[in-house]
Amino acid sequence: MSAGATVLTKADSNLRLRLADYFSLTKPRVAVLILFTVAAGAWLAARGAPNPAIIFHALVGTALVVAGASALNQVLERGSDSLMSRTENRPLASGRLSPVEGWAFGLTLAIGGLIYLGLALHHVLPMVVAGFALVSYVFVYTPLKKRTSLNTLVGAVPGALPPVIGWTAVTGSFDPEAAALFLIVFLWQVPHFLAIARIYRDEYARAGMRMLPVVDRHGDMTSRQMVCYCLALIPASMMPFLLGQAGVGYLIAAGLLGVGFLGFAVGMGCDTMEHAVEEKPVVHMGLPISNGKLALWLFLVTEIMFFTALIGVYIILRNGQPTSAEPWPKPHQVHLIEWVGAFNTFVLICSSLTVVLAHSALGKGNVSQAVAFITVTLILGGVFLVVKGFEYKSKYDHKILPGFVYDRVDGEAGTDYYKRVLKDLEESDQIKLMIGLRDKFRQDNNDKMPTYEELSDLYSKKVGIPMTDDREKRPSWLWYQMTSKGPERGLSAEEVARRVTELVEDYPQRHLTEYIPFGNMWASCYFAMTGFHAIHVLGGLVVFAIILIMAARGRFGVQHESFVELTGLYWHFVDIVWIFLFPLVYLV
Repeated sequence: MSAGATVLTKADSNLRLRLADYFSLTKPRVAVLILFTVAAGAWLAARGAPNPAIIFHALVGTALVVAGASALNQVLERGSDSLMSRTENRPLASGRLSPVEGWAFGLTLAIGGLIYLGLALHHVLPMVVAGFALVSYVFVYTPLKKRTSLNTLVGAVPGALPPVIGWTAVTGSFDPEAAALFLIVFLWQVPHFLAIARIYRDEYARAGMRMLPVVDRHGDMTSRQMVCYCLALIPASMMPFLLGQAGVGYLIAAGLLGVGFLGFAVGMGCDTMEHAVEEKPVVHMGLPISNGKLALWLFLVTEIMFFTALIGVYIILRNGQPTSAEPWPKPHQVHLIEWVGAFNTFVLICSSLTVVLAHSALGKGNVSQAVAFITVTLILGGVFLVVKGFEYKSKYDHKILPGFVYDRVDGEAGTDYYKRVLKDLEESDQIKLMIGLRDKFRQDNNDKMPTYEELSDLYSKKVGIPMTDDREKRPSWLWYQMTSKGPERGLSAEEVARRVTELVEDYPQRHLTEYIPFGNMWASCYFAMTGFHAIHVLGGLVVFAIILIMAARGRFGVQHESFVELTGLYWHFVDIVWIFLFPLVYLV
């Protein structure tokens, strides 16, 4: 190879390495996550797929601003980065790029991104939000990392603004829904970054950064902060559902993920306790109480107010709306079985007893017995949720869901109900066969409609089973009347509703749509009260599962007596709430 070719090859290699260094200044992996939240904000604002041009411009402009902010952050932190093994190989920290190059690259991208957002989008607000995020991240959050442990809270502000950029790019306004997205991401970031800071605590300390885990050497305050923000995240994540942005599927997923996130935060706090000096717990009676117990009681006070509000609204609706002509649904009308609710109540009461026994065993130093009682508690709680799952399936099968119950059968609602019942009937195998026999009879008899007795005889011969004597109790008789007369020829929707109520008692497997006065209101109250309670039960089970995992790894002992006591207090609250809900929903 000639000398000239060698020089060109080397120059080409150096150029590629230099471009790679510039690219790494943009922190591409972080940028992808940020752009995902921008797209999510735009999608929610548009109530579906947004205008492709708008989302494209929003993503491009935000990507430039984010890349510039990342580069400028590394310029300001190049000295600190060089002291940490995790970041010492960054282009500016290692000296492969000069600070002047970093400033020029970062400012060009950031300013260019802001200009692009201002020119490409119809609204100026996305540019303003992105500009605020840029300034607060680079020139406020970055310097504060060496001055105060509150820097994480400050940094969570610009970190929570990308979905707002997406939202404002579509709407041009800062709405309550955008505030909800901001709050969710803000609350999520705090435990996320505190966990990272705890993992790299020693490196941050060596670099002189005052992250909370650095100044909080024992980790108590860090653990409390993580748990508190995870607790706050659970109700905050439900705001899109309450604001109409998302459906029940989102609500369930958000609740489960929030409880799981809380479980990890609690688990990390327990790991901190394991590495602390193990001392015999000191029991303090009365005041002052421990910080953990105080935090739990404050949380339970808010929960008591929440469930009190739910139950209060239910009682007002239950006693204020119905009349003697249109009464509140009875349990059998909405397919509630009283003894099933009583069984679940007994299960939860037993689980409260096993939690008390677990705490008592741990206080006596019998760890294995405490683990056994916690295992029983977990199983009992699982049984409760399984039973609730079957109840919910029954509601789904009978279409007793908010917005799906026919609670009126007059006017257009009556016509719709008539069509719904007819569709339900015609979905059964028996009616499908009778429709075929009727059509064949008409074909063979010059379009003459068979009488019900003739059609019944044809059906009995076809299947080889005689029909019951009382035709009033046959679903096929109702179908025949509905198809031969119709609502405008004698068989009203009210009459159909009455007949369906009678048929459901004899043929519960048919899943016929019933007329239930105040059924939608009942379903909304039922799923709100029992659904939120089930989420709380699931939260307790996650904590019990974490305890069992700790025990399996040999990390659970008498030093966790206080933790078990606090978990037990929460579980007792969950049980007491159900003791109130059971008679209200199943018996009254």
